[in-house]
Amino acid sequence: IGPGAIFLVIAGAFNLLFALSIWYAILTLGIPVVLFMLSCYYLDAKVQLKFAKLLTVAFVLIMLGVMISIFVQIIEENSWTSPTAISFLSVFGTFFLAGILHPYEISCLLYLLIYYVTIPSMYLLLVIYSLFNMWNVSWGTREAPKEETEENVDLKKAEELKKQAEAQDDGFLGNLLTQLNL
Repeated sequence: IGPGAIFLVIAGAFNLLFALSIWYAILTLGIPVVLFMLSCYYLDAKVQLKFAKLLTVAFVLIMLGVMISIFVQIIEENSWTSPTAISFLSVFGTFFLAGILHPYEISCLLYLLIYYVTIPSMYLLLVIYSLFNMWNVSWGTREAPKEETEENVDLKKAEELKKQAEAQDDGFLGNLLTQLNL
């Protein structure tokens, strides 16, 4: 749902900014997205990332244009109750409300503009990149399995035995106080 919705939002932005028909806007946006998908399938990861950076810059400029056109539309209509104004205020209002309710994190609101203009990259390009590069374990939270040497295994066993011996020497009360850090 995320990538498709963002794709349509950006196509709507093309329609709004460049006065394109919606089908022409979808086709215009579809070309770089399909090219990115092909680059993720056929090209090296470094080329993929460079292409993603280029598309991110283009999407940032488009999103900035969308924000400016939304402001202009609200001012021209002179109404904060138009559907455009209400949707804009509801999106940003929830972030500001969350910032007010969580005062320790209110400084995160400084990055709201960056978050807003990079939404297409987060929900479109990142998803495509991650799906085409699932085999690559050098990024993300996946770790390669570590081989344990005999020395490490022996050291771990020795430490465990030492802890067990210390726990037996202290008795029940000593173990309880150790657990309570007293």
